Amino acid sequence: MSKVVVNNTTRTVTVASTGKPGPVGLTWRGEWAEGVEYQARDAVYHDGSSYRCVEAHTSTEGDEPGASGKWTLLALGSDVDGVAEVAAIRDEIATVAGIKTEVETVAAIGGDVSAVSAIKDDVSAVAAIKDDIADVAGIKDDVSDVAAIKEAISTVAARDADVATVAARDEDVGTVAGIATHVTAVANNEADISIVANKIPEIEAAPQAATAAQAWAEGTQPGGPGTKSAKEHAQDAGASASVAAAATLISYGVAIYNETGIEAGGYYAERMAHVNSEQGYLYVEIIDGDPGSEASIVVIVGGDAAYGPTSVEQGTPLSLSSLAIAVGDIDDVAFMLTPSEGVREIFIKTYGAVTA
Repeated sequence: MSKVVVNNTTRTVTVASTGKPGPVGLTWRGEWAEGVEYQARDAVYHDGSSYRCVEAHTSTEGDEPGASGKWTLLALGSDVDGVAEVAAIRDEIATVAGIKTEVETVAAIGGDVSAVSAIKDDVSAVAAIKDDIADVAGIKDDVSDVAAIKEAISTVAARDADVATVAARDEDVGTVAGIATHVTAVANNEADISIVANKIPEIEAAPQAATAAQAWAEGTQPGGPGTKSAKEHAQDAGASASVAAAATLISYGVAIYNETGIEAGGYYAERMAHVNSEQGYLYVEIIDGDPGSEASIVVIVGGDAAYGPTSVEQGTPLSLSSLAIAVGDIDDVAFMLTPSEGVREIFIKTYGAVTA
């Protein structure tokens, strides 16, 4: 039996049976604080409102009520002005609530949002040319290549009229590009070219004159029957000259041939005279060689360098006189030869008078 008070009167009642337990209540924990262990269904007070814990945790600054999913609102605080302000934007709140996931995503990149906000005019400008940006993105490698030659592009841009003129003659430019080396050579010899340009009539006549000169130098009866070229005169005089020279002159010579190219080294003359002489003349000619090939020659007498070095080029024989190379009766004569690539045949000869 139990006693209860009803209308200031104490009465005794008998409890026949116990009813079903009511729902689990809340545990009031007072003002929310950091570093406190909260259990589910704990209730706290924070910033004017009350909240219920829905997930056990130890509180930190980042999970305070109203800012964390670990709490749910029980009762909004009594800030009437605040409620009125919230009520005034209820439509906006509903809109934001519908995009809460997007809001949370934007909140996570708050720093970037602030940075973009600071350049909002630039963002608007970029948005206005989005199609152009897409085109540029498709050629990003080309853009990088162009950026690497920006100074050259500026130079060309300053000469746009000249570039347009050249573009109109693209076939001619292609032809000139194919002979760029020759064009450079011409540019480096512009003074000589000016002289030649003023001698065009003479130059045009030169081939005929050269042909005639060649005929008189090496031909056969260049002026008709009874005439002789210099070569023919030389051949006629050769026998008698050789006989006369043999009596007074001593010569030393060598002819060298190698179809793959003459090697550098010493080459002995083809004779040993056994008389004293003074070699006063030297003749050297590259008989067979590539254009521009050359050779260096030193005359060796009795094992010592007696004259040289001197050099000869393909197409330009070397003929020297007034030398004084003494050769004894027991001396051998050799030629130290240093040819360039492309020299395949060369003739070397010295000759001079017999001495006592």
